[in-house]
Amino acid sequence: MWYNRKDIIEKNRKKQRRADLRHPLLHGAFPMKKRQFAAAISSALCAALLLSSCSSGSATSFSSNWYSDTTLNTAIAGTTETLVYRVGLEPDSGANSAYSVMYSDGTYTATLTVESVNGENLYCYRTSLEISNQYYFGDEVSDVKADKVTSEVYFRSTQAGLRPVSSFKEVESRSPALLTPESLNSCYIDYHFSVQIEYEPDGSAGKSTYTDLTAEEPSPRTSDFSIETGGNSYIDNEEILFALRGVTYDSAKSFQVYNASVDRVQTVRATPSESDSDRFDFSIGGEEGTHKITYYPVSIGIAEEQSGGTQTAWYADTTDTRRNTNRNVMLRLETPLAYSLGTLVYELQSAEFADTGIS
Repeated sequence: MWYNRKDIIEKNRKKQRRADLRHPLLHGAFPMKKRQFAAAISSALCAALLLSSCSSGSATSFSSNWYSDTTLNTAIAGTTETLVYRVGLEPDSGANSAYSVMYSDGTYTATLTVESVNGENLYCYRTSLEISNQYYFGDEVSDVKADKVTSEVYFRSTQAGLRPVSSFKEVESRSPALLTPESLNSCYIDYHFSVQIEYEPDGSAGKSTYTDLTAEEPSPRTSDFSIETGGNSYIDNEEILFALRGVTYDSAKSFQVYNASVDRVQTVRATPSESDSDRFDFSIGGEEGTHKITYYPVSIGIAEEQSGGTQTAWYADTTDTRRNTNRNVMLRLETPLAYSLGTLVYELQSAEFADTGIS
């Protein structure tokens, strides 16, 4: 049976929108990038997908590992950090025989600043992912599509558990539509939407606004939600990949995160593997170098029966609590695409660390 593009869009839009909103990562990452990227929450970046929004848990303690002095527990005025990653499709990672997708080398940039909002110093974490893709179906090839995902989230210091204040994300993306499409046009769907979230000052509730920017006259849809943490820490989807720099990697950590696609709070679980060490090539403060770093691979996913794909982020270990050289930076992020189309890999290229706290 042959499907035309209109049929495919109508059939998959609702399901795909849910997947795109899940994340992390980058996207988080888990950049809301691709379906699985989003499904991974992060990135949420981040990862796959509830036990229950009211599940029993314990609050996670955070340290300011992005500073040299990790014992600082306030957001320090003047803080500026910029991380730049190269993004590309891992060679030979696709296993779908029906069709394939290729990506140009893209760029993911993450910037941390501290801004005064209503007399309070808040962290502001901004990310931007730019990458182009092209779909292949038999002898047919799609046009080149430039994807762009941007996010911005404001949140409080480690002293306040990195509690979010607001976030905004805009996604313009071409996402895979089916496992076994029957034409080139049915391989993918184009999306352009935004999600804005505002939280109550005490963190007990919030309001989400979703806007489909492909509509001729975009009509924002709002939804109020309550936050029941069940004892777990609560953070915004757009800060997951950053927040994981502030934890210890001796055990799994759970967070509560609001998912606009299902209009509820879900449990995100980050599970570290044993530490390893390797050499990484990236510049620090403009100076190129090869750095031998001990790191922890951390799997990030939503604790739900049908969880989808899982993102894996590599975080540098703390070198010293008073002089943390590598700032627990995310060195690498692996994000599986939907329908076995491969794995997007983010690799750190340059770091301009915040110098506050250097002794």
